[in-house]
Amino acid sequence: MNPQFVVVTPTRLYVTSSGGTVYALNRSTGAIIWNRSIPGSQHQRAIIAGGVLYVTAKGNRVYALNPVDGAPLNAPAFTGATDQLVVTYGRVYVTDGTKLTVYGL
Repeated sequence: MNPQFVVVTPTRLYVTSSGGTVYALNRSTGAIIWNRSIPGSQHQRAIIAGGVLYVTAKGNRVYALNPVDGAPLNAPAFTGATDQLVVTYGRVYVTDGTKLTVYGL
């Protein structure tokens, strides 16, 4: 699996891998619940908020996944760097380290 980043919830772990795959694991048993390949996401970050798992990828892309089954969801059209991602109060904050951009959900 070669994990890169982990998001922890009370019942699951969402793990991004260096191979560009996102895994949902049972937190108690470690069993894989689902996995999804994300193009260009070898060094991606993930965050869960508002019932959505957001995963960043190369080309300043952000993928929105259903955390229950990994199905793709519609995501806002993000522009600019998405290296760091914070979701709170219905807004997505992204930065490349020099500029902050805010999107409404």
